[in-house]
Amino acid sequence: MKTYEYILNDLQGKIEQGVYAPEQQLPSLRELAKIYSTTPVTAKKSLSILQERGYVYVLDRHGFFVCSKKNKRYTMIFNETKSIDQLTDIKIVDIKEADEKTVQTYFNPSEAAQVRCLQFTRMLYNGTMPVGIDIKYIIHNSRVSFPVKNPERLMDSMNLVLNNYDIYKSLEITVMTDNTPVRECLFIGPEEGVFKFKQTYRTVKGQIVGVSETYVPCEEINLKMKY
Repeated sequence: MKTYEYILNDLQGKIEQGVYAPEQQLPSLRELAKIYSTTPVTAKKSLSILQERGYVYVLDRHGFFVCSKKNKRYTMIFNETKSIDQLTDIKIVDIKEADEKTVQTYFNPSEAAQVRCLQFTRMLYNGTMPVGIDIKYIIHNSRVSFPVKNPERLMDSMNLVLNNYDIYKSLEITVMTDNTPVRECLFIGPEEGVFKFKQTYRTVKGQIVGVSETYVPCEEINLKMKY
């Protein structure tokens, strides 16, 4: 068992047993690193998965808190629509450098010639049936050789960057009535709707560092939003 999995299971168990009460703040990343003799990055990965599962939530500049039952129910419903990172039937089908036109579309056009953008394409499966497409565009300055020898490890590294404390996210949800390439990949007809979940990742200063677009047939998601 990997270290982050041990931390994840231990914290989840303590939350379910009531060791950490609803709305209680969890130890900081540095404190967890000392408790489990690991690094803050590894502790952050465990907490991020707990957040996706609906056990904890984060307050910017304060830390992670245990979800109440009401908050947990909302988080898990929302998780079904916004994240596919914790599902098991996911296959990375392509990693490449995005072309200049793509960079101009998603990022600052004046920087298109100076920055490198990695494009990750993943397919989400229910058994053998494809039920979603996830595409991430991430600014990346260091050199990456192609083909990538360990795409899963690179994907994990990029997700850690995007889920950093100093990165702010915004979510845009639309229903697409026409997107032929997506429909062909997901084997859905022209009369069926497709949800598009677009997340934009920005620094504190507002600079965009990444964009993700997830396409899922409307019939696959029972979308519920409460405020």
